[in-house]
Amino acid sequence: MRKSIIALNVLLFLSLFVFGQNQIQNKNFCYKIGNDNANYSATANEIPLHNDKVRFILSIDKSAKEVLKVPSLWYLTIACSESMLDSKAQNPKSSAVGAIQFTRQTCINLGTTREKVLRMSLAEQVPYCNTYFLRDIAQYGKYKSEVEMYIACFLPAKRKGYNGKDTYVLSRKGDAYFNGNKGLSSNNYSITVKDLKDRLAKKRQILYSVLKEHNIKLQ
Repeated sequence: MRKSIIALNVLLFLSLFVFGQNQIQNKNFCYKIGNDNANYSATANEIPLHNDKVRFILSIDKSAKEVLKVPSLWYLTIACSESMLDSKAQNPKSSAVGAIQFTRQTCINLGTTREKVLRMSLAEQVPYCNTYFLRDIAQYGKYKSEVEMYIACFLPAKRKGYNGKDTYVLSRKGDAYFNGNKGLSSNNYSITVKDLKDRLAKKRQILYSVLKEHNIKLQ
């Protein structure tokens, strides 16, 4: 138990370190995104680092590449889907809050509280988001797809039985997860991987608009 606590503290420290490095190094980067639909670019001097949403995007980009080893577009699209990049986003039907919607218990597991997360900026939440996904990777393995990473965010225990099929059921009408997220369901009685994929596709277009608004092109 002691070793597990030490290991988790190390993970959180590394995430905080990467976050700190983002703030130091962001001034020296020109960010690009490898997607034809996100045809945007920005020099370092054009990026307003005082803007929390921009700082979050750049920190997530660096974290995705250096900490989680996944495409930054996956990470950002999931955050956009969960909170619309609103640091104070709250699910009215559950205790979930913040950039990727931590429940009250998840906040405690990460060494913070729901109330503290609501007071954090988007950028300040990045280390906790990284630690959340790192723990999931340690338990279930690396992400093979964007939707698998989203399953980790939505209901991590369901990663264990995920068979790669769009018909894989994540939640059914009547359980707590469905009641808190029934807006995802296309048939009003279950939430499947296909529902998550459809959601990501819609929110990705919103993310592209945010990137365009801030003239950012991630690499």
